[in-house]
Amino acid sequence: MKVKIKAKKKWIYNPFKDGLTQSLIEIFRACPVKIRLVLAGWYKPAKSEALIFGNVVHELLDILYTAIKNKELKKSADVIPYMNNNNKQIYKRLLEDYREEDTSVKEIAEAAINKALIIIPLYFDVYKQDFKLNWLELEKVFSFKLLNIPIRGKRDGALYKGKGLWLFETKTKGRYNIESIMKWLINQLQIYVYLWSLCLDYEAQPKGVWYNIIRNPQIKKNKSESWQEYAIKLKKDILSRPEFYFQRIERAIPYSRLEAYISKLIKELERFLEWWKDGIDIPYGSNCESKFGACEFIDVCTSDCKNFDTVQKREDLFPELK
Repeated sequence: MKVKIKAKKKWIYNPFKDGLTQSLIEIFRACPVKIRLVLAGWYKPAKSEALIFGNVVHELLDILYTAIKNKELKKSADVIPYMNNNNKQIYKRLLEDYREEDTSVKEIAEAAINKALIIIPLYFDVYKQDFKLNWLELEKVFSFKLLNIPIRGKRDGALYKGKGLWLFETKTKGRYNIESIMKWLINQLQIYVYLWSLCLDYEAQPKGVWYNIIRNPQIKKNKSESWQEYAIKLKKDILSRPEFYFQRIERAIPYSRLEAYISKLIKELERFLEWWKDGIDIPYGSNCESKFGACEFIDVCTSDCKNFDTVQKREDLFPELK
């Protein structure tokens, strides 16, 4: 279906050229003012420990699962020797995204890397079956079109289990409720977008998602502790309750439900195009404050001030779309 719409208001952003990601769609759902600011280049610097830890864990899993897929790693006992033998290369890759950041961010990244290097070998001790899984892909960039809008993203992984094609998605969380996740997982935009991309890429109907949860430890390293001492303390806690740190949810999603969700998403994208065409913003005041605090864009949204502590403006307007 071809859609020809020209914006009345001057935009640098063009959805038919620049596309959308799942996160941008969710920002539009939250507030049209917020999505306009994001598309104008405003962003929140990635300085939180939780976000950096999540990025590091994803990168390390990509390294190790790729080695498994390539038959370089065949059992959990091989993980630590492999990491030791490739220590410099692994550490360099994990730190790569933070080399140009300020000292405080690099320190957070280095701490996150050290913590991940403690946790992940224990993760593979729990999931020994992962060495025998039929991995199809890892960290796969995808793009497909809805209403001529490129929808882009990156899947953590996909595999064949039995005769079925499954999406594999990893999340790092400090706190979570497994029963709650079981309920809301079936309604997640990301899951449906990624499953649809999987369906198109492999011309097959995926069975569902493996939701892989790795807990971000709340046990902190004391200033007086060495990393070796902290590792002993953290390992002891993980080994005493591995099910607390590592959990997986297998959620089958019928293809009919996937099709129905994508049909609804198309309707939502029609609304997005109308908003882009008309250039009219209606603030959603109810989203200015949440349980996580005020929206990071609240000062930009409500003030003419040009100095902001929580957000910055980038020259490269659409980095996550590239």
